[in-house]
Amino acid sequence: MKYIIVGVAGHINHGKTALVEAVCGYSTASKEELDRGMTLFARYSSIQRDNTIVAFIDVPGHKELISKMALSAFAYGVTLFVVSAKEGISAQTIEHLKVLNIVSNSLVIAVVTKTDLVTTKRIKEVEESIKELFKSYRNIKLNSIQKVSVYDNSSISKLLELLYQFSAQKSSVNEPFRAYIDRVFDIKGRGKVVTTTVLNGTVDISTSVFHQKSTKKYKIKSIEQHHSQVEYATKDTRVAMLLDIKRVNSGDILYSGTTIDASYSVDIALEYNYNIKHNSFVKVVTVAGEVSAKILLYSDSNFARLKFDKEVFLCFQDRVLLLDLYGVIGGGEVLIPLSEPIRKRAKIELLQYLYCRDFTKALALLSTNHKKGLRVGNSWQRFGIELTKLHCYTNSLRDCFYDTKVQKIYSKESINSLREEVLSIFAKNKMALVSAKLITNRFKWCGLQLAEYILESENILQKEGQLYFIRGYTKASIKESIKESILKLTDSITPPSLNQMSIELSVDITVLKTLLNQLEKEGRVYRVTSDIYITPRVKKRLIESMLSIITKEGQIDIQSWKSYISISRKYAIAYLEMLDNLETIQRVGGVRLALLK
Repeated sequence: MKYIIVGVAGHINHGKTALVEAVCGYSTASKEELDRGMTLFARYSSIQRDNTIVAFIDVPGHKELISKMALSAFAYGVTLFVVSAKEGISAQTIEHLKVLNIVSNSLVIAVVTKTDLVTTKRIKEVEESIKELFKSYRNIKLNSIQKVSVYDNSSISKLLELLYQFSAQKSSVNEPFRAYIDRVFDIKGRGKVVTTTVLNGTVDISTSVFHQKSTKKYKIKSIEQHHSQVEYATKDTRVAMLLDIKRVNSGDILYSGTTIDASYSVDIALEYNYNIKHNSFVKVVTVAGEVSAKILLYSDSNFARLKFDKEVFLCFQDRVLLLDLYGVIGGGEVLIPLSEPIRKRAKIELLQYLYCRDFTKALALLSTNHKKGLRVGNSWQRFGIELTKLHCYTNSLRDCFYDTKVQKIYSKESINSLREEVLSIFAKNKMALVSAKLITNRFKWCGLQLAEYILESENILQKEGQLYFIRGYTKASIKESIKESILKLTDSITPPSLNQMSIELSVDITVLKTLLNQLEKEGRVYRVTSDIYITPRVKKRLIESMLSIITKEGQIDIQSWKSYISISRKYAIAYLEMLDNLETIQRVGGVRLALLK
């Protein structure tokens, strides 16, 4: 099925709605709109022939509703730019063209309407004025000028034939799905129906989608296009989806196949600036909706920062339109969709790289500023690069390391910092028995592949299985040394946990558990819980102390035991439970009593 979204723009009362009704054969106007004689909201209608659907979005033409027109314009594949032959170029004609130039990459067909009301000479004058007007805008292409009258069926048919010739844009194979909801309806007992335009990727009834910041996936129960159930929907198509979800609102994002995070600020390339004031408040229209923001202009550049009054979910290259009370004041594209805490000079350098699509230099600069690794799992949101293609750029990074498991890029400085930490472990403890897993457990910011890379690259180390130790030592001799260290640490009423012991001894936790099991079998340590081991000497002293309290007070509970010995509740409870193994002790709730003879 071929699907084409056609937007209809132009000044109020220039015949946009009448044109759509003439093409589709029906009206979508609400009672309020009919009473007031004007379009107040975006209207959606469609017409189908064979395997082609042409979907129309008719927008308000009044100057007070420019943001509603702009919000719809993001979805246009083709735009019918309506100019009345009687009225000619008017105020909102120019405003709507500004909007299209900033936010839309659609092909434009200028439609001269109401041709039955004027002379041929007047029609030619309007045509020439349209051609001249389009010369001022570089981002939109005028395909043709069509002359129509809603009372002339041949002119309507000719326009429709032209629309059927266009093809919809195709998504790349791996492009993730993204859409912003524009309307929500309840179906009692079934869920929510949401209508939206698919901006990226493909969605089908087997797809589970994320909603806003939720970590839960929601199942799509059904998809509908042009009043018919379909199995899937592709980029630049209008759909209605039934979701198994309780709370959802207009403007919310749905996505899958990637991570899209929220942010309170974005950095943009300000491609159009009609006298925007630094540090002023503006209305921002994006694919996600309308939001207020403060705009901060970066001096001596065409870049700016937008600080929003609420969270937004935007992506690299998303278009933004800036409005004030009087109309369009500028716009451009998002370059940094997530807050990037780097110095201003580096920020401007980064923005220049991103604007020129020099992702290799952008990634190198960012990795240098992210001391604990640059997370690129959200590469599609941040750079418009699918994760499967990211290696094309990471392979070009000099002195950097890309850990594919944790999806992080580490700079030379990060690598050297970790290398120093690893070497310091062996410098402090010649008997260290280290795995890559121990390194990641100790340094949470480090990925497993990076840890392995560091350990493999050190000539002073040798490897057996997954374990690394200093050359010249044997694993057997190191294990014996570790056993002695374990006995010292467990000869305490507050021994370290297994994780703490692993870090303190610089021993892989799997090896540590094996050695503890051996010591337990040899009777040299006692296992209190899965995380607490003590020596028999400590065990004997603890039991004697607890029995002494029972002899004096007739019982022992957690409060009396803790008042006697200064240890945490974790240890106190574990040691009290050792009494439960004694035949002379009875437990009643949380109290231990001596059995009567």
